[in-house]
Amino acid sequence: MIYWRRHQDRFELFRENPAAWYTGHNYHLTDIYGAEVNFTFSNSFGKTAVGLDFRSENILSNVLGESTGDTLEVPGEPAGFFTKEKSRENISLFLEQNVIVKKFSGTAGILINWNADFNWKIYTGVDMSYKITPNLKIYTSVNQSLRIPTFTDLFYVGPINTGNPHLKPEEAITYELGIKYQKQFFNGHLSFFRRNGKNMIDWVKLPDSLKWESKNITQIITRGFEIAGYLDANKLINKSFPLKYLRLSYSFLETEKQSGEYISVYVLDYLKHKLNLEIE
Repeated sequence: MIYWRRHQDRFELFRENPAAWYTGHNYHLTDIYGAEVNFTFSNSFGKTAVGLDFRSENILSNVLGESTGDTLEVPGEPAGFFTKEKSRENISLFLEQNVIVKKFSGTAGILINWNADFNWKIYTGVDMSYKITPNLKIYTSVNQSLRIPTFTDLFYVGPINTGNPHLKPEEAITYELGIKYQKQFFNGHLSFFRRNGKNMIDWVKLPDSLKWESKNITQIITRGFEIAGYLDANKLINKSFPLKYLRLSYSFLETEKQSGEYISVYVLDYLKHKLNLEIE
C-alpha cells in the first residue's frame, strides 16, 4: 500500500479584539507519505507474518519546527507566511510467528524501528493462551511499545505552553494475565495488568508556575485489573424478549510515579475507578 495525505489549517486563537501579546494566527501544512507491505504464509511451525513500513512526516508552519531562514507564502492566505519546517523519516520491520499446538496458542514478534531523529530501536512481544475447556481459556502477554513525540510536543510555544525539542521517545513494557469465557449467549473476561513506562511524555508544570512544559516523566508504573461481561438476552431467551443485550464492565487503576511536584495534563491524571453499564 502506498499513501499520501496533505492537511492545511489555520488556527485562530482570537478572531476579534486580540490580546496585546497575540502576534497572529498559526498556519500549518503537513505532508505525510509512505508505503507498507505485509506478507503472511503458513509453514511447519504455524503462521509467519513479515512486514515493512516506511513513513515520512513533513511540516511547514510559523510555529512548529526549526527555522527555515526564509519565509514562504501560505497557499490561499495572503497574510500568512511559513517560517519553520521539520521532516523526519521512520522505517519499521516486523516479524511475527504464531504457533498452535492442541490447546496451546502462542505468538512471538519482533519490531526493528529506525527513526531519523532517534536512530535504531528494537521491541519484542509474546502472547500465549491455553484452552482449559472449549469455552474457557487463560492467557498472558508481555509486549514492548514506543511513542515518538509529536511536532507539537517538540516545538509548540504559546502564552502558557512551551515545547521541548530534546524530548526522547516514550517507551513501555506491559504485562497481562487473564481468563476468558465465551458461550453462545455470554462472554466475559477478568484480566490483571502492569505497565512500566519510561520517559513518558506529558505537559506538566510546577504548582507555582504559569507555564506548561512538555517533559519526559522519568518512570511511571501503572497496575490494575478489569472485569467485564456481555449477555445476549435474545440468544438466551428469544428475539421477542424486550431486553436485547446487557454489557457491564469495571476497571481499577493505580499509578506509582517519579514526577516530583509536577501537575500533569495527561499521564499523571487518570480515572482510578471506572464502571460502565450498557443496556439495549
